[in-house]
Amino acid sequence: MTDLPQNWIESELINIADLYTGNSINEKLKSEKYTNLSDGLNYIATKDIGYDNVINYNNGIKIPIGEQGFKVAPANSTLLCIEGGSAGRKIGYTKEEVCFVNKLCAFVSKLSAENSKLIYYYLQSNEFKMQFSDKKNGLIGGVGVNKIKQLKIKLPPMNEQKRIVKKLDSIMPKVDEVSERLERIPLILKRARQSILNQAITGELTKDWRKDKIFDSAESLLPILEEEKENTYIKECNFAKSNGKKKPQKPKKFDLVNNCLDINIPEHWIFINLSQTIYDFKYGTSDKSEYSYNGIPVIRIPNIVDMKLSFDDLKFLQTNDVDSNNKIKNNDLLIVRSNGSRELVGKNAIVRDLSHDFAFASYLIRLRPLLNKPEYLLLLLNTDAIKEQFFSKAKSSAGINNINSEELATTIIPLPPLEEQEEIVRQVKKAFEKLDKIEEQYKKAKSYTDKLTQSILHKAFKGDIVPQDPNDKPIEIPE
Repeated sequence: MTDLPQNWIESELINIADLYTGNSINEKLKSEKYTNLSDGLNYIATKDIGYDNVINYNNGIKIPIGEQGFKVAPANSTLLCIEGGSAGRKIGYTKEEVCFVNKLCAFVSKLSAENSKLIYYYLQSNEFKMQFSDKKNGLIGGVGVNKIKQLKIKLPPMNEQKRIVKKLDSIMPKVDEVSERLERIPLILKRARQSILNQAITGELTKDWRKDKIFDSAESLLPILEEEKENTYIKECNFAKSNGKKKPQKPKKFDLVNNCLDINIPEHWIFINLSQTIYDFKYGTSDKSEYSYNGIPVIRIPNIVDMKLSFDDLKFLQTNDVDSNNKIKNNDLLIVRSNGSRELVGKNAIVRDLSHDFAFASYLIRLRPLLNKPEYLLLLLNTDAIKEQFFSKAKSSAGINNINSEELATTIIPLPPLEEQEEIVRQVKKAFEKLDKIEEQYKKAKSYTDKLTQSILHKAFKGDIVPQDPNDKPIEIPE
């Protein structure tokens, strides 16, 4: 750090602040002794600090005052996440004494309360974040205490510090208020999309469209689906025979275990299991893939983004000679079957715009729809009613959540006639396009607010946010 304003100094943070380390996570914190207290010290975990730097003190865990074996951070401490994906990104300021987890550390000034608040603001600046990032162990690694002690800070004279903190205390809450309002928008949009999807699979979305129309029951589709599945199998057998390959296994049939979901649907709709409208369910290849290989590209979990395929981060197999069961084609659906994160199980995408062959990885299942609109099936897979079935079926083994092809095949879905499927897809697409425009506006506003925050902090630690007084003396570092 160079080009310091007049009478400013540069110092290692540890020279002007005491550093406190946190407490190891302990199962005993879940006991009634710590969860049913009306009074005591709040225990702060990483999750209790938002990316808006607000600390949630109401997580239900308190430590009795004077309890032995717990480390405590004093009032006016800045809490900094130093481990995991949030390292360097989650920062909070506490005006009260707290206990805290060891993924956090705490700084409290040796000089003054204003200096403690200055530290809090400095730790939010890009200048500090760059220092922190340089000391991280890998992309999502943490920063050890010894390296934390090497972090530096710019220090104005004490009188100027007071002016800077006063100015930031008046400006930043207004910026934070705007940011907080913006942060609500993604959740609002998520709920709006889910509401539209839930209306789609109950027939509410197309209620007005159906007026004065006469439909055959969707039940009339069942023999057509059966016939198409049989014809598709015959074609695959003929293809295998003409290419000297082994006869493919016939798609397995699954009985409809339950005949309905806990949702209301129009009279001409029916409930079926997913296997009745899907030709087959196939697992992907387990062969190793790398960025440096030159074979066929492989679609993996990171390539499934917002119900579409992203081709930005592709790995490749060593060979192009891949069984057709491990390949995808346009209008296939891919779904995540196995992941450490329960929320990712069931994540899905439709395959579109393929110009050449792609394989898919073993953590995915390929669904090959029959005559039904694939976009309608994609919408179904993203509704609450269907996702709840995934979660109820997902099993955990060694921390990995799984759903297999049979559990997927027996998932109950509502089936409208083909014409109504088309209309549902059209209306959902139209509604989602409006929400997408709102989301784009949100992203632009969020980007502007983020830049504004950093612009204010940059000016503050460049000496440009408050007037400087040449008579102000540089601070003295404590021995």
